[in-house]
Amino acid sequence: MGNFKRDTASMYDIPQRFADTTFTICPFCKEKNPKWLTRDEWKLLDREYYFKCPACGSVMKAAQSDVTGLSFTTATMAGQFKKFKGKENRTVYIKVETVGISVRSDENRRLEGAELSLAELKGLAMKEEAAE
Repeated sequence: MGNFKRDTASMYDIPQRFADTTFTICPFCKEKNPKWLTRDEWKLLDREYYFKCPACGSVMKAAQSDVTGLSFTTATMAGQFKKFKGKENRTVYIKVETVGISVRSDENRRLEGAELSLAELKGLAMKEEAAE
């Protein structure tokens, strides 16, 4: 397992740009514009991108094919595999690996290990912000 890092040297660092532009608010600690740390790891047929919030330590992961859009069509192997698993092709799925100790509420603890759509995860961040 690799180390998390913040890679801003290249504008083509896909996981870093995805995290910074997609998660402008951490869904768990509600930190605004966190400086996400990233790493990637090869799995059987795909690469997985991991995103860690530096404020609370929560970790999420997404398949490279989801982040880059390769799984959005059944014309690709990634898309066929996603469809076979019963998922929507044009949806990005994010798995919550761990929730940071400082933000372990009952609601957050239930999310640990769950796979959510990107829209659901962003909704969690916005739900708390709207309540403030």
